[in-house]
Order: sequence, then C-alpha cells, then structure tokens
Amino acid sequence: MKRYFKIFFILFVLKFNLLSQDKIHFKDSTIVEAKVLEITPLEISYKLFSNINGPVYKTYKGKVSKIIYKNGVEDVFIENTNNQIVENVEIEIPLIPFKKKNIIFYNPIELTDGALGLSYIRVFVKPRLSLYSSIALNYNNNIPYYSNGILIEGNFDYRLNKKNKDATLAINYNFVKRQQSFPFIGLLFRAAEFEGSYRQYTFTLNKYYFYFNTGFVTRSAKGFSFMMNFALGRYYNDYTLNNPIDHLNAYYVRTANPNINSLIFNLQFGYTF
Repeated sequence: MKRYFKIFFILFVLKFNLLSQDKIHFKDSTIVEAKVLEITPLEISYKLFSNINGPVYKTYKGKVSKIIYKNGVEDVFIENTNNQIVENVEIEIPLIPFKKKNIIFYNPIELTDGALGLSYIRVFVKPRLSLYSSIALNYNNNIPYYSNGILIEGNFDYRLNKKNKDATLAINYNFVKRQQSFPFIGLLFRAAEFEGSYRQYTFTLNKYYFYFNTGFVTRSAKGFSFMMNFALGRYYNDYTLNNPIDHLNAYYVRTANPNINSLIFNLQFGYTF
C-alpha cells in the first residue's frame, strides 16, 4: 500500500510541475498564463495554461515585453531601432549618489587633553574625494596633555604639559561610489602648539606633522555619522620660546626622530547634512 502511495505522490508532483505556468507579459499590459514551448528570433510558441492539451499559439516577439517562467527566471525583450529583438537584457539601475555632502564631527578624545575639538568633512562624488579639517582649543590648563587620539612620540626627557591649539587638514580618496559609507586613504597635515617643561625651565613648542591617513566613514540616512581613522607619520619640532637645548647640555634633552615617529588613532561622532 505504501508503495502505491509513493508512486501516486511522485506522479502528482511531476504533474504539478509540468502544469506550472509561465507568464507572458505583452506590451499592451496583457498577461497570459501559458506553457512556453519555443522561442525563435521572431516568434514565441506557447499553449494556454488553462488548456494545456489545446492548440499551439504563436505570437510576434515584438508584442512581448517579458516572460516570467515558473522557476522565477525572467526573459526581457527589447526592440531596437532596426526592429531586432534583444533577449535577456540586464537592466542596470543607476547608482544614486548619497546627496548629503557635509559632515560635522565631535572628537571626545580631545577632552583627555583639556581641549575641545570639532572636525568637518566635505564629500565629493566626482572625483571620489573628501576634504577633512579639524581644530581643537584648550579649555582647561589643569588637565595633563595626552594627545589628539593616541600619539606615540620619542620625547624622552622633557614633558608636554598642555596643548594650546591643534589643527589638521587632509585630502582623502574615497573607495565607494555612492559614498553613504566609505573607506578612505589620503594625506594629513597637522600643526599644534604645546606648553612643556624640563626641570625649572618652561618652553613653548610648535609641532608640525605629516601623516599617511586611512580609515572609514559610515553615515545613516537620518544624519548620524561615525568616523574612525588611523594615521602614521613624522613630526618636526619648532621651539618658539626657551628651547631646552639652549639652556642645558644637549645630552640632557633627547628627541628620537626616526622616519615614523607619530601615530594617531581617532574615533569621532557626528551629523551629516
């Protein structure tokens, strides 16, 4: 009995599959449920699904816009200026750029320096570039200096006590066309002024930086934005008041300056408009 039931079930499934309909979409908006039999360069042969054992119908392919087969596959037919039919045309949906071009970021890591920092990004679609600038100003002299981000420098004997101001300017290449969210790589220039000390001596120091910069920006349609960047580079010291080397033995104050002597890692939160 079970054997007969299995045979009946298999035959039922086969019949159901054989009777699954194709849908022929005509250009006059008519949709015919059918069983497509043959497609030639000019004609489509089919049987009506409602009369699968009935006659074979033929129609000119130029009257048909597309066929959706029972398995979900589509054939799209486009008639060109020479009245020739082109089959299986993939319709490319144009990529609409993300319209919001401006981003303002707040950098909470600046608080560790006793400074307040804001950043601005302008995004361009053609070419795929973004311009980045930031500024940070001191607000609390009692907070010891750490860095805008994580800064690794080779200063051994003297100490930077606070950061007075810090500004950056960068140009980046964006890797994604639509640019709602995109990774980037570019060049970053930075200038900062610090107050430092060595024993009883105090000094004012300008530091100039050149970085190779990389990271990514992610933006939501509602405006929330997030940026992370990582930069490696080199700095140059310019003492504007009381260079320690002018007062002390040169061996007492040492500044290590390899080719790469500065690193920054930042996380920033902002708004796109």
